Amino acid sequence: IDAFKEINDFYGHHCGDHVIAELAIALQDFLAQERDWASSRLYRMPGDELAIWLPTAESSSQLAQRAEALLRYVSALCIRWHNQSIPLNVTLGVATSLQEDGSQLADEQLLTSASIALQSARLARIGYCIYDPAHRTRETYEQNLMWANRLRRALDDGRIVPYFQPILDLRTGRIEK
Repeated sequence: IDAFKEINDFYGHHCGDHVIAELAIALQDFLAQERDWASSRLYRMPGDELAIWLPTAESSSQLAQRAEALLRYVSALCIRWHNQSIPLNVTLGVATSLQEDGSQLADEQLLTSASIALQSARLARIGYCIYDPAHRTRETYEQNLMWANRLRRALDDGRIVPYFQPILDLRTGRIEK
């Protein structure tokens, strides 16, 4: 859910919980009513995230159509809290086990791949993103983690010595930063 923190900050956490619950109910109805979605499952994830599992592997174009339909449905929802309408916008991260090159993504990688796609969509400020292993995002994450661990070990071992120059307020003569 986009701007979920703002919903919590402005209306309170009870409202945020209400929004998630109402969205989940609406999505369950959508999945049950739409023939193409009938055998899918809805899951609650941590924070403001929900996940939908589809039992069949689909092409990127099929998933794009599904994502667009889901975005249209959610944007048309009207969730009310104390006689106030709360508009919803969502960003979707999508992953499929059937890759463009014909290979299969392992089942245990689907959720993390969808999370990577979600972060990519949020960074690009687009409604959805379909995970593409050709972008090598997973490898970039692994490299970042490896270097973060190496840096932490180097700091712990005293192999890195930071040097800095203080920022002095010339009026007061005090070090400010």
